[in-house]
Amino acid sequence: MQRTIATTLLTLTAATIPALAQVNPTQDAYLKAPFTDNNDRFGQAVAISGNTAVVGILNDDSAATTIDGNAEDNSAQDSGAAIVFERGSDGTWVQQAYLKAFNAEEDDWFGRAVAIDGDTIVVGAPHESSGAVGVNGNQNDNSEYRSGAAYVFVRNGDSWTQQAYLKASNSQLFDRFGWSVAVAGDTIAVGAFAEGSAATGVDGDQDDDSALSSGAAYVFVRGDGMWGQQAYLKASNTQAGDYFGRAIAIDGDSIVVTAIQEDSDANGVDGNQNNNVAEDAGAAYVFTRTGVTWSQQAYLKASNSGSGDWFGLSVDIDGDTVIVGAPEEDSNATGIDGNQNNNSADATGAAYVFRRSSGTWSQESYLKASNSEAGDEFGQSVAIDGGVALVSAHLEDSDAIGIDGDQADNSLPNNGATYVFTHDGSWSQTVYLKSPSAGQSDQFGFAVGLDGEFALVSYFCDSNATGVDGDPSNNDVNGSGAAVVFDLDLYPCDTAASQTEYGVGHPGTLGVPSLTLSAPPVLGTTVELQLGNSAGAPAAAGLFLGPSEVSLPTPFGGTLLVNVAAVLSLNSLPLLGLNIEAAIPNDPGMCGVALYYQLVQIDPGASHGIAFSRGLRVEHGM
Repeated sequence: MQRTIATTLLTLTAATIPALAQVNPTQDAYLKAPFTDNNDRFGQAVAISGNTAVVGILNDDSAATTIDGNAEDNSAQDSGAAIVFERGSDGTWVQQAYLKAFNAEEDDWFGRAVAIDGDTIVVGAPHESSGAVGVNGNQNDNSEYRSGAAYVFVRNGDSWTQQAYLKASNSQLFDRFGWSVAVAGDTIAVGAFAEGSAATGVDGDQDDDSALSSGAAYVFVRGDGMWGQQAYLKASNTQAGDYFGRAIAIDGDSIVVTAIQEDSDANGVDGNQNNNVAEDAGAAYVFTRTGVTWSQQAYLKASNSGSGDWFGLSVDIDGDTVIVGAPEEDSNATGIDGNQNNNSADATGAAYVFRRSSGTWSQESYLKASNSEAGDEFGQSVAIDGGVALVSAHLEDSDAIGIDGDQADNSLPNNGATYVFTHDGSWSQTVYLKSPSAGQSDQFGFAVGLDGEFALVSYFCDSNATGVDGDPSNNDVNGSGAAVVFDLDLYPCDTAASQTEYGVGHPGTLGVPSLTLSAPPVLGTTVELQLGNSAGAPAAAGLFLGPSEVSLPTPFGGTLLVNVAAVLSLNSLPLLGLNIEAAIPNDPGMCGVALYYQLVQIDPGASHGIAFSRGLRVEHGM
């Protein structure tokens, strides 16, 4: 008999994981397409999940219509492509797949948006022109110019296949469905910022075209390998020209959709959305799902909403935290929570962090670059994962190279930079990232992605390198583009996993109950917590868990050895021979974290009718 305690472990460790260690980033890989052509814009979009990265190539010209087709054929200008890279167990990145639409055609812009979660990739092609609606329709009809499409690919082993072809349920010309995409598990969200219905909220009348370019978002879910549309999302204050769907993010049952040209001058959360006195200030809308039903939960605005700020050009969500970029914001503040109320530095840019508690959202921080200057457009791209955030300023001007260089130099216009922020009770900037090959107008940080230890940053360099870790230093192919993987090394880990028994137990019918792990508690593995000398089917038993040890004698003759933070009830389970499966999260923040366990059970054969195991100290490591 087995019973998982993975949820209990996760709940407990949330309070015991230590503060972020000193970030110690290194460049992990320099990624290029398997070919290089002028103005391909490899890096138009990026995404990363675990050891897999995907990079969109907006202006790839190949006419290939199969995965790993002929990438050297340039007969379909700007059809677009995406490249999948995989990091092996030896730490080496390799190209795993070259993705194309199965109806690739000139000017489709396949790769304008990409998203990945595990073994599922979504690629947007907002200029695709088929008149199909829904899922897996006729993709060879070109009757709705630039209506847009999204393509779903899945991996089995090392092989990728196209699983679905997604279209809007009200597909029309110029809607640009697929301009933004997001995926989490079996749910996909797709934005169509130029969709024109005047509907508001969820599942309104999508056939009313009286609000040109108001924008929409579409939710699709997968069941038994088949996709279907679940919801049609609109802003609660839909108006023409708002561009709702310009950026989109999803995590679990929460979706955030932005409208960069929304015009309200509201500040903060759930303000007055019905005025239009701050043209193109921008807004973000949070939707949540209960069962299969979606509803709008919050209306997010910058704390200093201003005309033309484009709040929402970029967005990401992780759990209860949302980050929104506003690259046209104009304050001259630097760092965290500075003076946001002046407009003296045009288009310096900002990012805003919001946090949810018990369903209520509030702004947590206002982020600026440590070297804010006019025209940098900080907030061009954002990403967040756990206590780490990336914010890029793709037009920043320093000529620094690599990590934590001189950010005060402005000798290289529009070279670009990306900033790493970490959260330890509050946000702080910890790293300043630059490309390995500084170049004017390279726009390092045009797109960023983040998952765990790895940050992925793209730019439009001119190198003629191909594949992985080529020479970034030449400028032979204008605008070919590249992406850099950084290992942020947020939690340097040199701790060996171990388990140690301590203290004195109190015997029962079969002696002192015992607790041992079947294997060392290595991050990312599953072990069994093995119970021994545990008699019969007790009236009551509990597995005590805690962040530290204590020594508290009890009136029952045993000693409490755990500073109890949680109890896993084992009532009515036959403990004899019971092994409890325990998943050790693959979370670097747990490296070096020690947890303490003790089994307590009712045992009629024990003194005072109760038996205690010794304590078990478990230190998670590598």
